[in-house]
Amino acid sequence: MILYTDVITGNKYLNDSYFANYPLWIADYYSKTSPNLPKAWKDKGWLIWQRSSIYKLDGITDDLDKYNGSLQDFKNFIKASYY
Repeated sequence: MILYTDVITGNKYLNDSYFANYPLWIADYYSKTSPNLPKAWKDKGWLIWQRSSIYKLDGITDDLDKYNGSLQDFKNFIKASYY
């Protein structure tokens, strides 16, 4: 399981430290070097950062996400996500 939120919603509804037990997929379109995090994840950090909702690549518009780890870490995360 992974939790997806932005800072405002995370601070309002996911403010218990219990939520930081789950990996965070943070939507933050304004930060340049690292995302702003909800308070519950300040010490834990983020797993995926959605940096843009309108990124264009090869004529296709989609969102732009960055994984916080190596390619092998990402593959392991995907494998572990299957039941």
